[in-house]
Amino acid sequence: MKPATLFALVLAIGVAAVSEAPAADVGIARPAPPPMLEEYGSGWYLRGDVGWTGYTNVSADYVIGGLASAHDSSAKLEDTWSIGAGYGYNFDWFRADVTADYRANAQFTGIMGELFGELTTWSTLLNGYFDLGTWSGITPYVGAGIGAAYHETRKWHDLYGDPVFAGGSNWELAWAVMAGLAIQFTPKASLDVGYRYVDLGKAESGLDADFNAIKVKTDNISAHEVRVGIRYTID
Repeated sequence: MKPATLFALVLAIGVAAVSEAPAADVGIARPAPPPMLEEYGSGWYLRGDVGWTGYTNVSADYVIGGLASAHDSSAKLEDTWSIGAGYGYNFDWFRADVTADYRANAQFTGIMGELFGELTTWSTLLNGYFDLGTWSGITPYVGAGIGAAYHETRKWHDLYGDPVFAGGSNWELAWAVMAGLAIQFTPKASLDVGYRYVDLGKAESGLDADFNAIKVKTDNISAHEVRVGIRYTID
């Protein structure tokens, strides 16, 4: 075979192979791209709140030997401030979180202005919220919570500054209902402005100054609270 003829034959075979390569590639199994991984933790959030606590009228009983002996309907607690933090998860239209709140010293006044003491309260609540829709980045919600409150009383004294009861502390059942608005101002952060009605159970003093079995015990302590805070989504 002549060299020119051989060269022409090889060139024809090469052109045919190149022209068929794309067709052959169609049948080649290519590895599938990895599935898109769901973002872990995109629903988790942290929250921090500050607020005002306005206690409702608080009556009290003076207890002797475990039995209430006198009822004091004149008792009251002054308003105070609170600070809190929490950790939760957003299930789209439903949210749940665990919160802890500290309520600063509030003065207790009883016996027609002749008995005084101080109360501080911690509470921790498991809360659930229903988001009611979002309009222009504003989401109204309602919710409820249940948990426990820890009361600590101190500085019990009379009108003349003399000690009356020792300090005391106790745990109580607590619950709350709330409503508010979440205003989203960044993709991850929202301003939360809310109202909460909270029932914190009863607080009590220690024994009287002579260590007799006499103490003061409040009726259920409830409060109206206005809180402002930030919710921050964790990626």
